[in-house]
Amino acid sequence: MKTLYLLLLPLLITACDKTTDCCTVVDTGIAIAYTNAEGENWLKQQELTEENIQVYYLNHGQKEKMYRGNLDKPKMFSIYPDNSGKEILGLSPSDYIENSKSRTLIEFSDTEVDTVDCLFDTKGNNTICTEVWYNGESAWTTNQGQRQIQIIKE
Repeated sequence: MKTLYLLLLPLLITACDKTTDCCTVVDTGIAIAYTNAEGENWLKQQELTEENIQVYYLNHGQKEKMYRGNLDKPKMFSIYPDNSGKEILGLSPSDYIENSKSRTLIEFSDTEVDTVDCLFDTKGNNTICTEVWYNGESAWTTNQGQRQIQIIKE
C-alpha cells in the first residue's frame, strides 16, 4: 500500500496548478421582442421564421453570412416564445470584436437589414456584452437588468 502511495504522489504533485484564472464567462446573448405600433407580434405578422431571416457578422469590415453547423443555433439566432407566448428573437451577436465592439446585421428581406452594435467587457477570460445599440440608437445598458430589448417595427 505504501508503494502505491509513493507511486501516486508524483502524479498528485504535478497535477496541482497555482493558476487563479479558472473560469471563462461568455455572456453575450440578446433577446429581441419585435412588435408593430399596435403591440402585435411583428415577426408573426410578417411571417418571418428562422428559415427566412439571415444574420451576418462584420469581420474586419466584411459581411460574413453566419452558419456554424456544429452549434445548436447554427445561424446564430433562434425564435422562441417568452412566458406570455410572444415570439422572441434570441441573438448571439458577432464574436469578431475590435476595440471592444462588434457589429451584427439581421436581414429580414432583401431591402430590410437592421444593425446591432455591442460593447464588450473582455477583461481576463470574460466576454460580457455591456451595451447594445439597435440601428444606431441605444437599446440596452448593463444597469437595465436582463438583456432584452423591445423594437417597434412598421
